[in-house]
This record gives sequence, C-alpha cells and structure tokens, in this order.
Amino acid sequence: MKHNIKRLGYLLLCSFIVLIVYLTYLIMQQGEALATHPQNRRMAAKEAEILRGTIYDHKGVVLAETKWVGERGQRVYLKDDNVAPFAHLVGFTSERYGSSGLEATYSRELLGLTDADVLENFMDKLFNRRPQGNDLLLTLDAAVQKTAQRALKGKRGAVVAIDPATGAILAMVSSPTYDTNAITEQKVWEMLATDEKNAPLLNRATQGAYPPGSVIKLVTGAGILAHHTPESFECPGYLMVDGQKLVDNRAHGEVDLIEALAVSCNTFFAQEGLKLGWPGFIKGAEQFGLTSSPDIGISIRRGTLLQKADKTKVN
Repeated sequence: MKHNIKRLGYLLLCSFIVLIVYLTYLIMQQGEALATHPQNRRMAAKEAEILRGTIYDHKGVVLAETKWVGERGQRVYLKDDNVAPFAHLVGFTSERYGSSGLEATYSRELLGLTDADVLENFMDKLFNRRPQGNDLLLTLDAAVQKTAQRALKGKRGAVVAIDPATGAILAMVSSPTYDTNAITEQKVWEMLATDEKNAPLLNRATQGAYPPGSVIKLVTGAGILAHHTPESFECPGYLMVDGQKLVDNRAHGEVDLIEALAVSCNTFFAQEGLKLGWPGFIKGAEQFGLTSSPDIGISIRRGTLLQKADKTKVN
C-alpha cells in the first residue's frame, strides 16, 4: 500500500514538473505571440479601453486613427476616391475578424503594451487616465501609394516602389483592394472572403508567387561574372538544350554580356547559365536574398526556386 502511494506521489510530482516546464515555455517563448494574436479575446477587451495609436506616412499624413463614438473607439482608415489604397499594408483591426497588416504586427506598440510603456501605463492607472498607445510613422508616401493604386485601375496586380538609396518602401499596393472601414460588416467580410477569383484579401505584393521574368538575368549575370569571364556570343535566336529547342524573341547577332542585358537576350544567358551550373546559380540567388524573407513588418511569402530535379524540364 505504501509502495503504491509512493508511486502515485512520484507520478504527481513528475506531472507538476512537466506542467511547470510547459507553462514556463509558453510564457517565455510564446507569451508575446499569444498576447498579440488577432484572435485573443482578452486583447480585444483590453483594446476597447485604449486609445489606439495613429499611423502616419513619412510626411505626417494620417493613414489610420481612432475616433470616439460615444464610449467606443472606431478605427478610421484613409481612402482615396472611395478606394482604400492602404488596405493590405496598413491592414485593419476588428473585434470579430481580428487584425491584419501593420495593425496586427505592431499591435502591442499601437496599444502601448510594450515593456517601454510599463511606467506610463502605471501612471495612467494611478491618475485614472485613459491609456493611449504609440503612433506609428512609416516610410510610405501617401501620394505615391495613391498614384500606384490609380494606375492599376482595379486590375489584379501589385506595385512596390523602393528608395534605392535607403531601401525605404515608398509604396506597396495590391489590387483589387477593399474598404477597411467597412470590414466589420458581416456581409462585406463574407463577400471578400468568398471571392476566389479576385481574392481581394490577398496582399499580392507580399504573398503572391510570380515568375521573375527577365529580371532574373541580373542574378544570372552576377553569378556568371563571379564564376567565369563570358565571351561574345552569336545569338541565332534559339538554343538547343538536351534535344529541346528554346526559342528566343529574335536573333540578336553577336552580343556580349552588356549587350545581352540591353536587348534581353535569352539565348546568351541560357548558354552562359549552363556553364555557371545549378550550384552557382543557387548561390547567386541566395546572395541576392531571393530565398530569404525580408523583415518589413508584415507577413512575407519567401521566394522559392525549382527543385534541382526539375531545373531542365521543358513543357
């Protein structure tokens, strides 16, 4: 009998230790992610008491702000001719549907719930003041963003404008867009969520997967120069690879690397790329960061490349 009680005691002790370790892991490793998760109802209840911070572009244009209607705060987003050009990047926040974009990523900062806000929050409680979150200043240029949105004319696509000197994102547009001010309406949400053809909730600038086209010639060219010195090449307008004829847009005649870039000669880069080899191309792509996920504050679909076994398949 005593032996069984002892075993039971060990079992309970081990269970408590496992529970303590698991709870410690949740607090230390997953605590922040769980606290800021869009579906966390405690966060939603706490948010209702806080004046959420304002989001500005780099010139001080208000992109998102909280306006009070009675005792409740209502998030208001900037529109342009009844179109919301900032919907995918700025995102939205909703008690029913959670949050997205920068509203989700910087939720703790906008709500003033970071470690740096502890003292300020304590003073707010002490003096019975309404808590106020921090503002968010973006590198985005509202005028450039609006221009890019208008240029797309509602067609499916994306536009990203980056300052080459600093890497600052001046515009990031995805089309078609949606009205973030109406996202809380159930009919609007259901319409957006079920539109599989246009997928308006998809941020095509960060989540879409597209073939790079001739832009990849820059990556291939850099890899070629790092691997060997390319010679001039007589482009006949096609290239034979493993018995397959790869047709170019035209015969370019004799071209070197610079001329091949200028006329976008597929044949030149295909032939020199074969000399570079698969490992050399992959190394160059990785050095350009094509397979990495840039840290820009919102969810990004990292770049992917074909598997080695598929690299020479021709449909």
